[in-house]
Amino acid sequence: MKITILDLGVAEYPEVERVIRDVLSEMDINADITVLTDITDVARFPITAFPAVIIDGEVKCTGNIPRKDDVQKWFTEDYCG
Repeated sequence: MKITILDLGVAEYPEVERVIRDVLSEMDINADITVLTDITDVARFPITAFPAVIIDGEVKCTGNIPRKDDVQKWFTEDYCG
């Protein structure tokens, strides 16, 4: 699983990353997490609100810090749905 967190100066990505890492640990899921903050890298994605979370190419969240229960649903849907 590949998780990308995008942030352009909002500085909320550390909290987003913490929530995601906590859920991954609790659910015993391995994933590669990449944080992109450079405009050149972020511009490759069709995102206009930050921070944003992309999991395996699918946009899961934009413009806010996801709640833990939402992140759990993302992983449950991906693995069990």
